[in-house]
This record gives sequence, C-alpha cells and structure tokens, in this order.
Amino acid sequence: MDSFLAEVKHNLENLSRFDRVRVVIGNEACDLDSTVSAVTYAYYLHSKHQREVTASGSGRETTLTVPVLNINENQFRLRTETTYFFKKCQIDAPHLVFKDQIDFRSLNEDNKLLISLVDHNVLTGEQTVYEHCVTEVIDHHVRERTPDDR
Repeated sequence: MDSFLAEVKHNLENLSRFDRVRVVIGNEACDLDSTVSAVTYAYYLHSKHQREVTASGSGRETTLTVPVLNINENQFRLRTETTYFFKKCQIDAPHLVFKDQIDFRSLNEDNKLLISLVDHNVLTGEQTVYEHCVTEVIDHHVRERTPDDR
C-alpha cells in the first residue's frame, strides 16, 4: 500500500501525463473509517485500471486515481486514531495526499476531475463547486442527494 501511495504522490508532479484524475475522498471529519475507505477504494480502482490497461495492450495510463484525505496536511497530526493506525500499517504520512495538496480548480478547468465520494454522499463547503464532477458515491449515511444524482 505504501508503494502505491508513494507512486501517487510522485505522479501529482506530472498530471499532464493523465487524461483524467479520479479523486477518492472521504468526509471532512477525516476519521479512521473515512480515511481507510478513501485509501483502500483508490487502491482497488488503481489495481483494476492497471489490469485493464495490461489486458488492452495499450500500455498507456489514462487515469490517475488519488486517495485524498479531506483535511489540510497540518491537521493530520490531530487525527491520532488515524496516525496511529497508519503507523502500525507502515504507511508513511508523507506519502498521503491532503486536500490542500491537490489543485481541484485546475483539474476541473482542464476537464480532468472525476470524484468518488466515500463515507459521505455530498460535497460541502468550498468543494460544492465540484459537485458536477462526482461520478460515484459509496456511503452508509442518510442520503442527502436527490434521486437523479449519482
């Protein structure tokens, strides 16, 4: 898992290589279940996409899948349950991507942004402007989306 996260972090420096960037993002509480959901679902999507690229024989990566922790990096140390768990799993915090480390606006303007929501079902705050980029929702909370939303 840590090597996947390190690769993602490295790829953020060269987003022009990718046609799309799929952000998998948990809720703003950034608690343990939200964080683990974002990281593991992003890893699953990445692995599935890699198998499809290999099977097609194209060898070209078109989508970068990025698990994003829905807090600024300087707030992570306050999430003691999550920091403890990641340390036990030997996942290095510098390999994680936080919401202040990815340029949502630029990705949206370039029509590259896709968003998967995990552990919540609607964007809030300054992120509401990207609601049109939400393509899937995996959540157990009370539904806040209208029936015609994803």
